[in-house]
Amino acid sequence: MSGQSKDITVVLDYSLPGTIDEVYQYLANPVNDEEWQSSCDKVTLKNPDMPIQKGTEYIIHFAFLSRKMNFEAQVSEYDKNKHYAYETLSGPLRYQGHYTFVPTESEVKIHWVFTATPGKFFGIIPHNLIRKTLIKRVSEDVERLKERFASWQRVKKAS
Repeated sequence: MSGQSKDITVVLDYSLPGTIDEVYQYLANPVNDEEWQSSCDKVTLKNPDMPIQKGTEYIIHFAFLSRKMNFEAQVSEYDKNKHYAYETLSGPLRYQGHYTFVPTESEVKIHWVFTATPGKFFGIIPHNLIRKTLIKRVSEDVERLKERFASWQRVKKAS
């Protein structure tokens, strides 16, 4: 072993303008991932006619570090307007993520924890480089997400 840790964990805190209902409804729907996550190519719900809830399963396709990855995943926690979590059921590596939502008067504070176990999927690429690239990509995605929500709020105020 090269002394690399088994898991890669990323913790990110940010805020989105809007109501708790708007923010939670958007982020707790995995289909929306393909709209704001640059690594996400496609999400397909296994039962699209059912509401999103704990146990909802979906197929998600990513491209990251020049590798295409397909996963079967599920919503592992759905506590409306408070918590949302997801985890892989199958795929080339294991990952899980957890959002905590805290509403304020004008925005929603979000605490996100993501853990992945890349194993040897990325070959000789060091885990610290994978983590650094992941943080950069997610930070850029969150900035795009903030702009999306700010734009929606401007439109809402103008109506």
